[in-house]
Amino acid sequence: MNTRYTLSLLLALFLISCHKDSGVVPSYIYIKDIQVQTTSGQGTNSDDIVDAWVYVDDNAVGCFSLPARIPIIGDGPHKITIYGGIKADGISSHRRRYPFYQPYILNSYTLRSGMVDTLQGAYQPIVTYYPNTEMNFWIEDFTDPFIPFLQDPLSDTSMARTTTPGEYFEGGASGVMTLSANQIYFKAATAENFDLPIGGVPVYLELNYKANNTFSVGLTSVMSGNVVNQDNTIIRPSYDDNGNLVWKKMYCEMTELVSSNLNALYYEIYFKMTKDEGITEPLVLIDNVKLVYGNN
Repeated sequence: MNTRYTLSLLLALFLISCHKDSGVVPSYIYIKDIQVQTTSGQGTNSDDIVDAWVYVDDNAVGCFSLPARIPIIGDGPHKITIYGGIKADGISSHRRRYPFYQPYILNSYTLRSGMVDTLQGAYQPIVTYYPNTEMNFWIEDFTDPFIPFLQDPLSDTSMARTTTPGEYFEGGASGVMTLSANQIYFKAATAENFDLPIGGVPVYLELNYKANNTFSVGLTSVMSGNVVNQDNTIIRPSYDDNGNLVWKKMYCEMTELVSSNLNALYYEIYFKMTKDEGITEPLVLIDNVKLVYGNN
């Protein structure tokens, strides 16, 4: 079991014990979901926030999988701080407080012992990105006919653009990666080079995707006299529980990989794909590709 969830469970059991043994009755807040609000230059507000990281009066209460009923020892007005949590690289054990979302803060929220208060309406948790002055964005939403991904010399095909209804997440277009029956390898990298921060400064690639085949997101580190290509995130097909292809959201955490290449002059992001067993014509659709990173 994930450590944070174990601690949250122990906290809940502790509060129940307090209720039974000492007469202390916890208050509860119920959080159904956390929404994202963006401003100009920050791209889509789509998200996959799966956890709420909750603090009361700046003291950690725990990390809770949404939707969640959260027990709190306290009554009357308190400061409640809620951070949006994600699964980095889509891995359940890699739960992170997403570093680019500012917390949602209620400075004086009245808790009521024994009562469950649902945070909705005027109290709906909404998080925003930190100001553009504190972080950097590179965004590709495929609304421009020009595709800023260049075909690798070894790739059998290039990235294309589609405006077919149902093949884009939003905005009227998406990027397409596919392999025909006689093609076996796809790879394309950003035409733009990036000066990404090292030393553990957060670097993430966000994207929406719809895919019937596995594909990967990787990092090219260009050094003096050397080029290093490293796969960062393996992304599985986006079937739902009923076997339907659906759009999903991914947060690819690239911080460690970037910081491990200290001598890089610049970096590129690439997408790569070969055919899964049993898939004769892979189709991967991507939208709202968003490279987000902190300042050096």
